[in-house]
This record gives sequence, structure tokens and C-alpha cells, in this order.
Amino acid sequence: MAWVEYERDRGRYLAAAIVYYAMVSLIPLCLLLLATLGLLLRVSSIAAAIQEQMLLRIESSFGSQLRETIGQLLNTLKRESIVASAISLIGLVLTASILFHHLRMTFRVIWKYQPPLIAGPVSVVVRETILEKLISFVMVLSAGILLFVALVLVSVTQWLNRLLGRLSLPSQTGWLLTALTSLIIAAITFAPLLKFMPPVRLRWRDIWLAVFLCSVAWVVTTELLALYAAFFGSSHSAYGVVGGILALMLSMNIVSQFLFYGAELCKVKATGKRVVQ
Repeated sequence: MAWVEYERDRGRYLAAAIVYYAMVSLIPLCLLLLATLGLLLRVSSIAAAIQEQMLLRIESSFGSQLRETIGQLLNTLKRESIVASAISLIGLVLTASILFHHLRMTFRVIWKYQPPLIAGPVSVVVRETILEKLISFVMVLSAGILLFVALVLVSVTQWLNRLLGRLSLPSQTGWLLTALTSLIIAAITFAPLLKFMPPVRLRWRDIWLAVFLCSVAWVVTTELLALYAAFFGSSHSAYGVVGGILALMLSMNIVSQFLFYGAELCKVKATGKRVVQ
């Protein structure tokens, strides 16, 4: 029944549209990461020492020309890090808010709800527009909090892996711990989306199956992407870069498909029947 609703609502096409907005959001995110690196090189003596060691290794392995090129790039990052950080942060907030806005509209389509911005008095349209923007920004801030929680879980996992290594436990234990942490992080990410994105109030028991399905899909997809990077990511040619981008887009498309199928599954479990016969 959920699959019928998924096909009826054209979920695969909605997922492809979301991939576009997600890719747009990745551009300021990458710029922010580079700007953060520049700030670290600017204010941290430890980062500066690591930079110098890395440049020495590059010079010994690939020659002085590559060392000078990378050194100039890092110096540019240090000089322009503050301005780049501000611009990329603003761009990330704007693009992420647009992404969350379209996610909200997609969930309204799934639940057969009209968009909030429809024909009406100007005051109502303005109020609804401001409300939508505020909700999108709140979702971006919530995503930042979830990212912080995920980083804490990753740090704890790495500490436990080192502890298990010192205890000489089997390597499969560390792999299972990493997989379990990835599953927990994915569940923390998908649960709020499936709970609060729909235009109706859902119970937690209505979404747990969809959260588990989306989390498993995320873990499997990221593992496959890591395998692709391990076997084909060493190519520095244009073909390798294009292949990596295509693999990333494909993995995002798969995760988006599972997300919207999970939304249909939540709808079926919450209503007990199809919304539209």
C-alpha cells in the first residue's frame, strides 16, 4: 500500500528535485570547510605545525613545485579566511533554508495538503511567507545541533575503537561499533524529518519503521560510497572527478527515495488506509 501511494504521489521525481537543492547546499558547505581550515591555520600553532610537516612530505614525495602551489593555496586561505567564512556561512544558511522549505512542500504533497502560500489577502500571504522563512531557519539551526551531536558520537566511537585496539579485541568489534554509531546518527537525523516535516501530528510509533528503513539505507549507501572512493577515488583525472560527483548524486538520490517512501509508510501507518483511493 505504501508503494502504491509512493508511485501515485510521484515520489521518485520529488526525490530527484531534492537532490538538486542538496547539491546547491553543498557548495557553500565546502567553502565553509575551506574557510574554517584557513582560520585554523591562522590562529592555531598546532595546525601551522601540521601544515609545515605536510608540505615537507609533499616536497619529498612530489617535488618542490607542487609544494609551492599548495603552500600558496593555503596562504590564500589564511588571508581570506574571515571574509570567506562569513560569506560561506550566510550562503549555507540561505541554501539550507531553501532545501528545508522544499522538503516541507514535498511532505505537503505527500499528505495531499495545499501549499500555505495560496491566493488570498496580501497580509495573509506576507505573514505566511515570513512564517515559512522562520520555520526554515529554525530547521537549519536544529540541523546544526544534530550535527554537533553527531560529531560527539563520532568522537566517542573513535575513543572506544582505540580502547578496543589496546585491549586486543577482534577487529570485527570495532567495525560493528562504527556501523552501530552510523545507524544511530542516521536515526537521529531522519526521526525529526519524518516526525515534524509532515503537516499533521504523528505519533512516534507511526514513524519508527520508516526511521529504521531510512537509517539502514543511509548506512548501506555511505558504505558503498566509501568502497567506490577506495577503489576509484585515487584517480585525479577529470573522469575521476566527474565519476565521484555522479556517485555522490546517485547516493543522495537513493537516500531521498527512501526518505519519501518512508514518509508514505508513515502516512499509511498513521491513517490505516490510503489517503486517496
